[in-house]
Amino acid sequence: MEESNTIKAFKTELIKTMPYFPNTKEVKEELQTQHLCSVLFHYLHWASRLIPARPRSATVEPYLLMDTRWDIHEKDVLSLLKKVRLGEDLTNHLSNKVMTKGYTPKENILAKKDSWADKDQLLNTKGFHHFHLKAGKGR
Repeated sequence: MEESNTIKAFKTELIKTMPYFPNTKEVKEELQTQHLCSVLFHYLHWASRLIPARPRSATVEPYLLMDTRWDIHEKDVLSLLKKVRLGEDLTNHLSNKVMTKGYTPKENILAKKDSWADKDQLLNTKGFHHFHLKAGKGR
């Protein structure tokens, strides 16, 4: 069954918003040939890695203050927690992969023998978002 113009436009917008790796015409065309359900699945998987900007509560557990790394990272931790409490955008503290690897074709994953190439292992296995203390320093 052929997709309606509305569905095509919706799917095109999802593909335009979601990053893919490698960022090539061929990968974009591959996504365009996929059924809307598949594209929506890839989009939602990628979007779940983003963190909506909204104020949150955050505390520092007392045992962290005793960790030998606290003195080294205190300023950066407190700066990040301030952003969390104020509800600022935390995207710059996420892995750079979040904004570059939203979808990776199966062939690329198999070639690299890395099924986590376009996924966040900590988020997918434990349900935790993780942050990099210094903005823009994520790998």
